[in-house]
Amino acid sequence: MKFNDAPDKNYIKDMFVKYAKVHSRSSDENPGKTPSTPEQIEFGKIVVQDLKDLGVTDVEQDKNGYIIARLKGNTNAPAIAFISHLDTYHSTKGDGVMPIVHENYNGNDIKLPKEGTVIKVADFPELKDKKGKTLITSSGDTLLGGDDKCGIAISMEVAKYLVSDKDLKRGDVCFVFTPDEEIGHGAELLDLKKLNCVCAYTLDSEGYGTITNETFCANLMTVEIKGKDIHPGYAKDKMINAVRVASRFIEKLPMDKRPETTEERQGFLHPMKIEGGVTSVKISTLVRDFAVEGLKTLEETARKIAADTQKEFPGSEIIISIKDQYRNMRYELDKDKRVVDYAVKAMKACGVDPKMSVARGGTDGSRLSYRGLLTPDIPAGFYAFHSKMEWVCLDEMADDAKVVRHLIATWANG
Repeated sequence: MKFNDAPDKNYIKDMFVKYAKVHSRSSDENPGKTPSTPEQIEFGKIVVQDLKDLGVTDVEQDKNGYIIARLKGNTNAPAIAFISHLDTYHSTKGDGVMPIVHENYNGNDIKLPKEGTVIKVADFPELKDKKGKTLITSSGDTLLGGDDKCGIAISMEVAKYLVSDKDLKRGDVCFVFTPDEEIGHGAELLDLKKLNCVCAYTLDSEGYGTITNETFCANLMTVEIKGKDIHPGYAKDKMINAVRVASRFIEKLPMDKRPETTEERQGFLHPMKIEGGVTSVKISTLVRDFAVEGLKTLEETARKIAADTQKEFPGSEIIISIKDQYRNMRYELDKDKRVVDYAVKAMKACGVDPKMSVARGGTDGSRLSYRGLLTPDIPAGFYAFHSKMEWVCLDEMADDAKVVRHLIATWANG
C-alpha cells in the first residue's frame, strides 16, 4: 500500500509540544465525577478546535469530556476507531511542563536542567537504539505527558492526512479522546452506540512495534477479620486482637505471589489497604492472573491461609468475599481475530516487526472489549511514563502514524 505523503513529523512534534504544555491531570479525589478535573474539559476544547481547524466537521465533546470525531469513509468498509486519553498521571507533578526537543540524540545519558534529573542509558537500555533520532523530554521537574499526549498528536496527524487525501479507500474512521484513563474510568461513559464502530485501537502503550492483546484478569478480595476487644490491662486469655490476626494473615501470603516478586505472566495477591482496629479489620486485596483459573487458585490459597490463621487465634473469625473487576481482553479479542491480525499486518507493511505484549494491569481496551468494542493497544512512542525521566521518540511517533494509516487501509481492503 502506497501513500501520497510520509507522516508529517514536524506537525506531530509541534502538536505534541503544544499539548504537553497543557495541564490535564486526572484525580482520584473526586469519585463519581467525570471528568475528575476541570482541566480535562479545557484541554478537550483545545483538541476539538484543532480538529475543526483541520477541517473535521463531525466532532463533539460531551458533558463528561468524551470527544468523538468522525471522518466519513468513501467505501463500504467497517468503521474503526483510534482512542487516546486526555488526562495525565496524577501523582507526579504535571503542571508547568516545559518540553525539550533533543534532535540527533547522541546516545549518551540525558542530563535535564531541573532537579538534577538524569535519564540514564543504564536504566533505559531502549535508548541504545535511538542514537540519531529526535527525542523529547521534560525539563526534569515534571512528567512529560507522553502518556497519552503522544497518542493524541499521532491521531491529529492522521486526521490531517485523511482530510486532505481523498484517494485512500476507507470506511468511517473515528478518533476518540477520553478523560480519566489514569484512574481507571476512561471507558465507563463512552457512548458506544453513538461511536458505532466494529473495533478500536488505543494508542497508549510503551515500546516499539508492540501490540497489547492481553491484560490481567482481576478480582478484588475483601478479607474481614473479627476480633474481641477488652481493656488491655485485663486482656489475658480474653482479647482477640484483629490487628494481630490481620498481620499474621498478610505475613503468611506466599512470597512468590507478591507484586514485588512477580513479572510477565505471573499472578499475585496484593494487600493494598488495611482499615480497622482491635475489634475488626478489613484488608482490601488485589487478585491478579492472566487466566480465570489462576484467579481461583490464588483465591483458594488465600482461603486456606485464612483458615490456618483462624486456628492460630481461637475465637477469631475471618470472612473472605470476592468482587469481579475485569477479565483478560484476549478472551474477547479471540472472537474476531481480524482485530489483532490486521494490526500485525499493518506493522509488517511498515517494516515494523510486531511483538505481542501483555499488560500487567487493566486498560481502557480491556473494559471496552467486554462492553462489546474489541480494543487492543498499539504503541505511541513514549517511555518511562509517569516519571520525571519520561521521554518520547518523535521518529517512532511518525512510524506509529504510518501504522495507523495502514490499519485504516487494511480494514478497507481486508
